[in-house]
Amino acid sequence: MKKLFLLLAVLFGLQLCAHAQTVQCIASNGAWGPCPFVQPVVVATVGGTPQVNNKVSAGAGTTITNAFPGVTSAGNSILCVGFEGVAATPVFTDAQSNTYIVIQSSGAAAPGYTVVVASNIVGGTTDTVTLTTSSGSASFSCYELKGAVSVGQAWDYVGVAQGTSASLIFPQVSAAIANDFVVAAVGMGAGTINATPGLAGTPSTLTTVDQSNTAPLGTAALAVFYSAHANVTNSPTFTQSLSLSASETYSAVLVAIKPVSISLVGNVQDPCQQGAGTSGNISLTGSGQLITGTAGKLTYICSMNLISATAQNIALVEGTGSTCGTNTAGMAGGSTAATGWNFAANGGFVNGGGGFWVFKTATPGDNVCLLLSGSGQTSGSYRQVQQ
Repeated sequence: MKKLFLLLAVLFGLQLCAHAQTVQCIASNGAWGPCPFVQPVVVATVGGTPQVNNKVSAGAGTTITNAFPGVTSAGNSILCVGFEGVAATPVFTDAQSNTYIVIQSSGAAAPGYTVVVASNIVGGTTDTVTLTTSSGSASFSCYELKGAVSVGQAWDYVGVAQGTSASLIFPQVSAAIANDFVVAAVGMGAGTINATPGLAGTPSTLTTVDQSNTAPLGTAALAVFYSAHANVTNSPTFTQSLSLSASETYSAVLVAIKPVSISLVGNVQDPCQQGAGTSGNISLTGSGQLITGTAGKLTYICSMNLISATAQNIALVEGTGSTCGTNTAGMAGGSTAATGWNFAANGGFVNGGGGFWVFKTATPGDNVCLLLSGSGQTSGSYRQVQQ
């Protein structure tokens, strides 16, 4: 009986081990083993207090400053979103001399905005952040993050909405993998945000409102600043929207940041890490070809940023011909401009950081094109590898 019990215990243990080892990962030396736990991107805490740094000012000075509530940790990242009341781009610096990389910044419309990230920060102090502006009122939210990818890897997405309306709808976002960290931030002249919103189509919600409905600051340039964050627990496509108390002029930013990724069974090293690739600029007022295909090879887009001066739909497609008009297939949406991204005036996105592909062709040798529904200036850049 004892032997039978031991045998059953061993078999049960082997079964548990088999389930535990269902997913295997490959290391850089080619050895297979259990996959490491993927740490979600979260706000760092000090003594139970989240490392969120907010500042709103109505002053006419050109800088505003504020310190994190606790000591920052070396090796973490800092994400900042800032606004100023005029049509200009604010600039971030800090007391640790961390290097801030601009992920997205504003065009000619007010309020001006910028999104920046500093990776592998110095840490060790209650870091003071400075936002330098042109004039007038300003505001910012900064987050010290644990588990975020480094600059140069693939930050999922930055979407921007600018306009005048009583409802604010961000561009549709598709989180690449679970545990993405999402921030929504808005600067506007007056009014209030009616209620704390959620993320449509996903079980996660923006339950942590970091700054909301600031009292009027005595200037119409930037009286209300809203920022909130959440963790996405699955891989959804979702749309973030806000209801405003009246029709207001706003600039709004939605950022999705992925955790450090892992290589699963069947995956090979990403083509964007294997090949040197090439970079290109985007400057279009109508549909056009971005990349010429190479026979027998797929095209992998490692990063892309895009902004449209006017409200229009834009589709990223593959096919043959100068505008991919033959055998057209969608690479990020449908195969026509109408079924592509829906951008407001001065709207756009940043996708990928160069280290991992974010869009790819399905047919070897295909060209890559952008299809525009209008004639507004469309500008940006990309990096691609063909393999």
